[in-house]
Order: sequence, then C-alpha cells, then structure tokens
Amino acid sequence: MNPIEALLALVVWPGGVCAAAALVGWLATGRFPRLRDAVVAIGLAGGFVASMYVIGVRPRFPLAPSEDAWQWVIWLAPAGAVLGILETSLRVPASVRVIARAAAGFGAAWLLLSPLVPHALDRDTAFEWAGMSAVATAALWSVLADDAPRASRLSLVLPLIVALPVAGAILIAFGHFAVGGQAALALATCVGATATFGFLRRGAPLVPSAAAPVVALVFTGLLASSLGSLNYGATIRFPLAAAVLLVASASCAVARSWMTALVLAVLAAGAASWFAHVRDAASSASSGGW
Repeated sequence: MNPIEALLALVVWPGGVCAAAALVGWLATGRFPRLRDAVVAIGLAGGFVASMYVIGVRPRFPLAPSEDAWQWVIWLAPAGAVLGILETSLRVPASVRVIARAAAGFGAAWLLLSPLVPHALDRDTAFEWAGMSAVATAALWSVLADDAPRASRLSLVLPLIVALPVAGAILIAFGHFAVGGQAALALATCVGATATFGFLRRGAPLVPSAAAPVVALVFTGLLASSLGSLNYGATIRFPLAAAVLLVASASCAVARSWMTALVLAVLAAGAASWFAHVRDAASSASSGGW
C-alpha cells in the first residue's frame, strides 16, 4: 500500500466506523448505559473488520482450508462484542467471569494455533501457548472491564495506545508480518476513535466494559497467531518475551494514574521492542555467518 491507501485503510475507515458508532451510542442511547455500551462495542468491532476488508483480508466463516489460520483474528472481533454485551447484561460472580474470560481466550488461541499442528507446531507447544493466551486474555479483559473509579479516564486508554502500535511495528519490522502489523495498527485506531468520543462525555468510560473483550481477544489472538506462524524450527521472528511484555504494556491500564500507566506501558513496550531487536540481530548474525 502507498501512504494514502494506508491512511484510508488503517485510519480513515476504522476510525470513521468507530466514531460513527460512538456518536450514535453517546447521543441516541445516552440514557441507557448498557445499550450505549453495546452500540460502542459493536462499532469498535465493526471498525476493525472494515479495516481488514479494505486491505484485502476477507476470510470466510469458517475459514476455508486454503486460508491462513491467523485470519480467525478478524472473526474474534465480532465474537468479542457479543461476549461483552452478554457479560455486561448478566449478573454472575467475579470468579465465574474470570474463568469464562480465560476459557474464551483459550478457545480463541486454539482456533489460531491448532491448524498449525503438527506441520509447524507440536501439540504440546500449541496447548501451552493457548494456555498462556487464556491467562493473558483474562488479565487484559479484566483490567479493561474494571469499573472501579479512576483518577483519570486516560489511564485506561493510554497503555493501549502505546502497546498496540508498538506491537504493529514489531510485527512489521522484525516479524516480516506486514498484514499482522496493520491489524494491530487498525485496532489502535479503533480504540483511539472510540475513546475520543467517550472523552467528550463527562464521567463516561472511554472504552466501555462491553468493548473490553473485543480488544483483549483480538490483541492476544494476534500475538498468539504470530508466535505460531512466524516461529518455526530455529527461526524465531517473534520472541515469546516480546508477546508477554506487550500484553503487560496494555495491562498497565490497571494503574489509576494516567501518568503512572503511561510510564509503565512505555517501559514494557520498550522492553518488548528490545527483545525483538536482540533476537532479530542474533538471527541475522547466525544466518550471515558472523
């Protein structure tokens, strides 16, 4: 894509869809918080899917045998919106919520990794990575869906605005996974556009709880699929440490102060970039004989 096409696909289209949904949600359903949040969550998922459609990623449902397994990530966005709406509509104990979130994360990761078994991954490795993805999804989902009072609403959004673009840059620069990096950047645009309209409403969440699983499932799913598809044999294009640190960066939203959240997110994302750079340098030296 040239710069104009990239701007349209990764910023204008997803941002426009999310902004329109957020505007409708905040204006037309402002007196009904659950309905408002549902509209915003659907808009965030729709913006991500629209961006992927524009750049030419248009998977079938279910995926055809000829389609790459990572494309399940596109369908995780609307699935996350449905799960978020259901969760915010039901009253269940916190422990049950965490278990359900982990189960959703495991199932999503298994969809992405199981097609790579056994030719690219052994079953034990795929199972372990799906388990780690389950923990990461439950953690990030729980942080983003936390309704406890915050000193600043920005503390919830700023870590995502740091972690998502850095993840995209790592996938493009070191993983040579351009479309995966574009997916992370599109998700960052969706979060930013949604949060911008939320910021205009005093006391309203920038990213509502119903949208939390959209972000959590897509982000951790993208990282899991990258671990499975970019790493094979002795070739490691996306180190596990980078994936863990990127989730940690996004999860810094648990901090109540926006400044603390931002500093911690930058440090974690910077460490993820460093691990990716070191691994890439080591791989280049090994292949070049130095």
